[in-house]
Amino acid sequence: MLSKAEILYLQGQKQVSKSFEYKMKHSIKKKVASFLNNELPLLQENHILDLISIKSLGKAKVAGSIPAQGFFILALFMKGSLI
Repeated sequence: MLSKAEILYLQGQKQVSKSFEYKMKHSIKKKVASFLNNELPLLQENHILDLISIKSLGKAKVAGSIPAQGFFILALFMKGSLI
């Protein structure tokens, strides 16, 4: 999971130097990749997390408006599909 500092940075509530920003982004990308490649498949295989059922819980039809959509978009971004 993301550290408190990483969450604050992503929320724009924490200012960091350019060199630390590079380190922070690298750390976040590494954690997200680990989640998407290792932990998310385990959660799906064990029916603990089902992205389709989570997506149906959202009321807004805007991409990224609920966590499941955000992870899907992030997964595409991390794989280079949205770059």
